[in-house]
Amino acid sequence: GTFDGKAGNVPTVAKFAMIGDRLDAVVDAHDATGRDAGLLVTEVTIEAELKIHAEAHGDLPHIDTKANISLGRATIDATAGIDTGPKTRIKGQVAVRNFNAAAIQKTAPKTEIGLDANADIEIADDGPHGKASVDTLPGFVENQKIPKVEVRADVAGKSGKATVTIPDPQLKTKVDIAMTPHGADGQTIAAIVESRIPDLHRVPY
Repeated sequence: GTFDGKAGNVPTVAKFAMIGDRLDAVVDAHDATGRDAGLLVTEVTIEAELKIHAEAHGDLPHIDTKANISLGRATIDATAGIDTGPKTRIKGQVAVRNFNAAAIQKTAPKTEIGLDANADIEIADDGPHGKASVDTLPGFVENQKIPKVEVRADVAGKSGKATVTIPDPQLKTKVDIAMTPHGADGQTIAAIVESRIPDLHRVPY
């Protein structure tokens, strides 16, 4: 099927085909000012050009998806492979560049934020299993520098561990977090923080 019209007053073109187990879908939307898209989500105020492109293709139970979103200068590019069945597995990547919080909320600070994230997660009866990582880029919040942050996480049902690292030599910090089951439904979280800051007066943040 094909749709060529407006979704929430936002010009949208969508194509969808399902033949047997084969799925093919493409969606494109463009809001030149962002204001019409902002009306769909009243919690945010969008005042920048918004473009959305999304695709899904594959032979079930496997689907490959990708999405490209731009809002003003900000871009989000994501891809994911999804396998469904007794266990669902999602393996994907996300890249964010030039994100400005003030572009979606007037009261938010101006930001310049970017990150790269990866995940390979399987959803089982006892919860998610897999690995994830996030690497932020050095950026700014209201002209205040923020350092690069690296996050590595492993999860196995109700157990998991994560490491958060700030590699900057002037603000070198590492946080190790461990999560273990406690009782029937509870969890215990423990954290160890190591920080080596040679001179607080010389920290550029």
